[in-house]
Amino acid sequence: MKFYKPLFAVSLVAALIAGSGCGGTSDVVDDGKAVSGVEVSPGATTLTKGAMMQFHAMVKYSDGTSKEVTESDDTVWNTSDPNIATVSEHGMVTGVAEGAVDISANYKGQKGNDHFLVTPP
Repeated sequence: MKFYKPLFAVSLVAALIAGSGCGGTSDVVDDGKAVSGVEVSPGATTLTKGAMMQFHAMVKYSDGTSKEVTESDDTVWNTSDPNIATVSEHGMVTGVAEGAVDISANYKGQKGNDHFLVTPP
């Protein structure tokens, strides 16, 4: 019985630590509003190898409003694999090779992403 109390205590502490970063609110404030997330579009889709497609980033606020931030200096675009697709500083994506890739936009610490496939021409 004594073995279970320390195990329970350790499990409780681990659960509290793991859950501490999972709150529903954001510390990021933009234009005086709390940021609730970033949405990257066009949404799950395909892109032909060699083709280009403009992606967009939209910051979502806790009050239900939103703002386009695709070309904002505060938006940083990234690709999960530059061997499959590249992305410019303003969200223009180019298919380089066949495969699956994530394109993400990080706006003031809030990140959104889009997963898609690059297909043969």
